[in-house]
Amino acid sequence: MYTDNDLIYYDNRKLIERFTTPNYNDIGNAYVKSIVRGGLNKTIFYPKKSSHVPDANIKSCNSIGTIIERYNPFNVRPYEYRYGELKHFATKSAEEFVDKIKRGTNRNIYHNPEDKLGVYFRVNKFTEEKLKFFEEKFNRSFRGILYKIKKNLR
Repeated sequence: MYTDNDLIYYDNRKLIERFTTPNYNDIGNAYVKSIVRGGLNKTIFYPKKSSHVPDANIKSCNSIGTIIERYNPFNVRPYEYRYGELKHFATKSAEEFVDKIKRGTNRNIYHNPEDKLGVYFRVNKFTEEKLKFFEEKFNRSFRGILYKIKKNLR
C-alpha cells in the first residue's frame, strides 16, 4: 500500500515515479489479492462482494502456496514477499481520490465522502491543505468529522 507522497494534484508522471513511499503498517497490506485464471464457468466470489472475498469453497493460499484453512483476508500473516509483491496505489493524489469517490464502484455504489476520507487519512499523512482541498471539491465542511479522521491517523 503506497501513500499519496503528499501530492494533491494529478501530474502526468508514471505511478511508480509519483508514489514511492510505502505504508507498510497499513491494514490494507493484509488483504488477499485474488489472482484468478479467467474464463472460469462458475462464480467464484460471494455474490455482491468484491474480488477480495472468494467463495468459501475456493482454497486460498499465501504466495508460497500454503493453504489457508479458513478464508479470512487478515489470515495471511506473516506476510510473505519471497516471490512477489503487488504495489497498491489505493488513493493516489488527493485529486485522483476525489475522482474515485465520485465515480463510485462497478456496481454503481456511491461512497459517502466522510467514510472515504477516513480511509484516505488512514493511508496518508493528514494535513490542513489536503482537508481544505477535499472541502472545496465536495463543497462542504469536514471539520465536524475531524475526530473520526484523527482516530485513523498513522
